[in-house]
Amino acid sequence: MENFLYIAIAIAIAIVISIARIRLLVFIKWACVKLRLCTPEQENVDPPPPPPDQTIGPKWNSSKPRLFSLGKVGGKPSPRLSPQVLDSLAHSMGYFDDSQGRKRLDINNTIKASVQKGIPELIYYPDKQLRTVLVLEDAFAKPLRWNPIASELAKGLKQRGISVLYGKFYGSLNQFSTPQNQLYHLKDLEWEAHSYFLLIFSDGKILNYHRDSSTLKALSNWPKVAWMELREPRSWDESAALPSHFGLPIYPATSEGLLQVIGGFLNEDETRPEDFKHRAINARGIPPRLGRNLNTYVEELLGDAFRWAQCCALLQPVSLGLADALRRKFCSKLPAARIERLFILPNTTETVNGLYFSKPVLAVLRAAFQRRFSESEQEQVLRFILEKLKEVEPTDEESLAHLAWEWRWQQIKLELNPDDALQQLEELAETPLGDAIRAELQNISLPPKNGLITPNPEQIPLRLRPKTEIALQQLQHLTGRNLLEESEQPLPVIILPKRRWKTFRDKLKDGGKGPEMVWIPAGRFRMGDIQGGGRDNEQPVHDIYVGSFAMGRYPVTFAEYDRFAKATGREIPDDEGWGRDNRPVIIVSWYDAIAYTEWLTQQTGKHYRLPTEAEWEYAARARTETKYWWGDDIGTNRANCSGSGSRFSGKKTAPVGSFKPNPFGLYDTVGNVWEWTCSEYEEKYRGKETECISKNNAKNNKKTKLVFRGGSFHKNERQWRKIDSRLTYRGKTEPYKVFQNLGFRIVRVYTEKTEN
Repeated sequence: MENFLYIAIAIAIAIVISIARIRLLVFIKWACVKLRLCTPEQENVDPPPPPPDQTIGPKWNSSKPRLFSLGKVGGKPSPRLSPQVLDSLAHSMGYFDDSQGRKRLDINNTIKASVQKGIPELIYYPDKQLRTVLVLEDAFAKPLRWNPIASELAKGLKQRGISVLYGKFYGSLNQFSTPQNQLYHLKDLEWEAHSYFLLIFSDGKILNYHRDSSTLKALSNWPKVAWMELREPRSWDESAALPSHFGLPIYPATSEGLLQVIGGFLNEDETRPEDFKHRAINARGIPPRLGRNLNTYVEELLGDAFRWAQCCALLQPVSLGLADALRRKFCSKLPAARIERLFILPNTTETVNGLYFSKPVLAVLRAAFQRRFSESEQEQVLRFILEKLKEVEPTDEESLAHLAWEWRWQQIKLELNPDDALQQLEELAETPLGDAIRAELQNISLPPKNGLITPNPEQIPLRLRPKTEIALQQLQHLTGRNLLEESEQPLPVIILPKRRWKTFRDKLKDGGKGPEMVWIPAGRFRMGDIQGGGRDNEQPVHDIYVGSFAMGRYPVTFAEYDRFAKATGREIPDDEGWGRDNRPVIIVSWYDAIAYTEWLTQQTGKHYRLPTEAEWEYAARARTETKYWWGDDIGTNRANCSGSGSRFSGKKTAPVGSFKPNPFGLYDTVGNVWEWTCSEYEEKYRGKETECISKNNAKNNKKTKLVFRGGSFHKNERQWRKIDSRLTYRGKTEPYKVFQNLGFRIVRVYTEKTEN
């Protein structure tokens, strides 16, 4: 036993001595290094590998700019309303003759008038009768892109203490929404119409005689109302005549027009609308194209803006800010409203960076610039443009080197898998290169002083050092250039628009997130049975302009609806035993769908609703004109509908997103479940397809039927005979009914505030 004890003590002593020696050696090495008597040994350790999902490459300063945006060249366009005009409008806005009020004698003016006339002349102060200025803007009006006078007026008057109610109407004058997403109905304001000064800014294109006649009649009874036409008087047509037919005075939406309106209201002696309309219609209008010489046609179309357009043609695309700067510099007497004439040039296209003139028009304008501007004038214009370019051009070598490296990496990816090049370019919108692509560097060009050139990707007007020019030259890579270069023909699929496939989810008050939404760009489309062979109620085929809005990427699911039902104590719908969660909600009435959108609006502070019938078809078509968004043939396994060959067809609903999306990024627009809209059904299109019926109107009229669209998984059996999933097919039923193949999809109303 004692031996074991001695052995244990010996081992312990040995361990203590070893630890002491190690610590002593470590201390000696540390002291040696500290006293610089020796150098530390370098450990031969391999560096850790990079994370598998991270690209190996140089590190860059993320705060550096990486693009050259032509959209910022020239700054912002000058406002349509000067401070002086706004001051004048605000000063007189609240003053109106009030015969019922108590008159106050203006002593100074009474004395002056009596002396001048030789007899007593009593002059009274005008009584101040405060009124709210109601500014309504047509959200679908094309001229809003170049004439923002309505929003400027509302903002300017508010800043000057005037009570203003500003809103936009979407296809129908009956209702409008404010930037705060408050919904108003004009009928609710009629009883106090005397308290409002109503200005309606529109181009009249959305007006329909049968649909809007009663509304226009009611508006003509407002004591202070004016229709402000957003187009130049020479562009007015039959659509501008409709308001005047019902007695609404029409004025151009310019500062002069507004002053004329206010002056007329103050004096109670405004110009009769027929008189102004007569002068406008008989003025020199837009010349017809017919088969005329393009040079002559362009010059007559532009009129006094021809010289200005020649300057704008030197840089393509020309931003609205630069165009306005050129006007102020070289055509100072030209009204800002002439910008409309640049937009209506043949085949002019608008991008995020500015206006592109078509190549034939560009050649006409540049040739005229060479002939009609002296050499010194040409030099001044070119120098002015280059100075504006220099204000925004990137001169930082590190930024351009970063752009060149990242661009080259994407080129390699495109070369390795060219079949998916288009999809890869779509995905680039989410990277720093997305901004560079949208900046369209490859389309910048300036003509040399001694001749004309066509738009050329190699001519980039940036004065950069040779090292940094390499970054821009990389943008000429053939693969990317062929897919992204400008085309004068409209493309069926838009590549990299401003909000292409951009999705978002609004936050709920309880901390959760709302349904996934997709921004839908504004545009015009032909609505109805274009191919023929459909039902009578799919006629007539007609043009519809739809403004920007957001739509649910999928139909509303059980998971999303159940959350609402539990939060509000609403009955949870049956799922027929097919499953809940990610499947589209079914067995919900139109009133259930409306209640969900109202709850979502309250939860997010954003304006949610059901889509109008026109919005639904526009988004489902995604700028196609075939029976289905992929073509005229139903194909195989493209959707959950009759005849598609899907394993769900004729049996049950499929989980949302089980099939490919359309070009706008929307899933299940064909088949799976029918989808409620907010539009009232009528046998033929007469205008209700662009508006929502209110919940109260639907309840009060028991004969009301609502439209549903999109098709479903059901077979074409007796109950659903003759029903198919063509994009133009229109279903109808009462708002209180529910079905096992009927659900809904939501939209969020677009406003400038929500976009920003």
